[in-house]
Amino acid sequence: MLCQILRDRGCSEELTRWIKRWTRNRCIRLRFNGRTTKDYYLNKGVPQGSPLSPFLLGIYVADVFRPRIQTRINFRTMVSSYIDDGVIMISTDQVESTKDKLIEYFGLCNKVAQDRGMNFSRKRIDWIGFGEED
Repeated sequence: MLCQILRDRGCSEELTRWIKRWTRNRCIRLRFNGRTTKDYYLNKGVPQGSPLSPFLLGIYVADVFRPRIQTRINFRTMVSSYIDDGVIMISTDQVESTKDKLIEYFGLCNKVAQDRGMNFSRKRIDWIGFGEED
């Protein structure tokens, strides 16, 4: 899926193939208390700690929280992200309509994420409200 996203964004086929080879057939060993495990072979994911890891993650999740700004009478919204953190900001004249819009936008973002094999847990989101409740 990452390779297809790279192609869709205009990445050269040579670089796309290199990244595919770089993320496949890796071997790791773990060391605990001076003892080393057997070899484990990985064919998925990007090596953590690599300088390319944040860059590739950013490309992979960019469409999930693509910045969106909408302004209407008594309603403003902006959705933005940085790597794997996202913020949905909504301003309305009533608390209940704000919460309804927040749920709607969360659902839209989660749908894009699910199409990419990701998911957002409602347990990991926070509601921060400002202003007076009706």
